[in-house]
Amino acid sequence: MNEIILAILTAFLIWILGFLGNKLFLKRPKIIVSLKDNYNSSSADEDPSNIKIQWNKYIILTNLTKVPAYNINFSNYPKKIKVDKSEMINLDAFEEAKVGFSFVETIDKNMVIQSKDRFIDLIPSYFVDLSFWIVYENEDNKKFYTYFKKNNDLEQSSYHFYKRKNKTSN
Repeated sequence: MNEIILAILTAFLIWILGFLGNKLFLKRPKIIVSLKDNYNSSSADEDPSNIKIQWNKYIILTNLTKVPAYNINFSNYPKKIKVDKSEMINLDAFEEAKVGFSFVETIDKNMVIQSKDRFIDLIPSYFVDLSFWIVYENEDNKKFYTYFKKNNDLEQSSYHFYKRKNKTSN
């Protein structure tokens, strides 16, 4: 009977120490990701049968905590997506940043005509089902990760202390 009580107390003590360590001693920023359309796309004729279409969008990064996030980087996004990483991204407490990105596809001219120039109908599958990682640090240079997954219009951000393997690569 005493062993059971001791095991329960030990498990409870470990849980309390872990909880307090994560909440009180570890300064952890959390970044949520969302995608926004800037309603800007363009097209150009490559040859008589194809049209090159470029979609321009924004990644909105929001720090949900009072802990600043530094050296924010993107990884494991599809190779056809070009992220504007012209400057280092840092987010103060509860701050938001907008990062531009784009992707280009060459599409059969007849498909474009059938869609009545609604470029949203021609979005490639890698953008419909999109996932990537955000890597960032706290002021003590400890790395943290946000995994972003988009399926159609459903967007999810999950937070991790380490980067897990996933199928996409950059």
